[in-house]
Amino acid sequence: MKGEEVLNLRYNPVLAPPLEVIPLWPEFWVQNKDIIGASRLFNWTIATEIDTTDLDAYLASLFFKTQCSMAGVQRFFETKLRARKREFVLHHVNGGFLTYIRADLRSYVDDYGVGTVLIENKAQVLWQIWLDGWFCNPFARYYGRLELTSIIDVQRLADPEVDLSTRIQIACDYLNFHRISIARKKFDCLPLRAMTNKRGWGGTGSTERYLPTVNACERHCRMSPGCQFWTYDAVGYYGQTLCWIWQDNEPDEVRDETGWYSGYIDQSPAAQVSPKNNLGHTNSMVPMVQKPEQLPEVTESLLRVMAVDDLTEVSGLKYLLLIIITTI
Repeated sequence: MKGEEVLNLRYNPVLAPPLEVIPLWPEFWVQNKDIIGASRLFNWTIATEIDTTDLDAYLASLFFKTQCSMAGVQRFFETKLRARKREFVLHHVNGGFLTYIRADLRSYVDDYGVGTVLIENKAQVLWQIWLDGWFCNPFARYYGRLELTSIIDVQRLADPEVDLSTRIQIACDYLNFHRISIARKKFDCLPLRAMTNKRGWGGTGSTERYLPTVNACERHCRMSPGCQFWTYDAVGYYGQTLCWIWQDNEPDEVRDETGWYSGYIDQSPAAQVSPKNNLGHTNSMVPMVQKPEQLPEVTESLLRVMAVDDLTEVSGLKYLLLIIITTI
């Protein structure tokens, strides 16, 4: 037997199959070269009195976030390696790592896995291996802080009742939020159709919550029973980027507000004119990138402070705490 027998590969476990993503790995690190030099993970000359814990943890999570998805790795084995006459079987998932064994060794291990040669139930088997090795493993909730720092609602990728188009939108939101450069992906990231510089105002039946992107706000409304209208504050006017939705009702009016986005849940052009208000607003295509120039809000230091201190109440604080608690 010649060549490798077992391959243990890092991947991004947050992006569930069948989402096929291959990041442009080197470009991402070139873009982040300034912050890399400020981390003790890469620069051992940093003085010991300088605390780089948060930045170190952030960069550690990026080692996984900038990897291929599980389906992306599988695609590489099915195309590039197969063309070189090298056959491997995906044997199992262990947290953020995929273990492949050489195909001729399969009979010595078991008959469970996805071979390099395409099989009819490949998608189902990939999904089951991902569930067993990642999502259904309690340790995954804390592994590399990947879910905690994802901020986007990536847990919905594991919900079989969520349609594929919504899962694709979540994946696009995640990739854009974290500014992950992509070499190849097997789906399109479409911009959101919404009213720009508009906010809903008044009316009954509205609720609010912190959400990181305008796409997440629209998705929250679309997946909430009876939701008819949503408004998103992308500028953080109240201290956090908040989302309001109106269920079984619409706002009394839609006002001009710079940097805000709004929309009726039926995103077809005809539905953007409310029968109730007859506002006649026109829509624009909102790009999916609204990531601020900052590290993820949830850090190890913040969690430590929360464990021992009462935080001073400031505008929008409860929404930051909400995202931490619900994610944990």
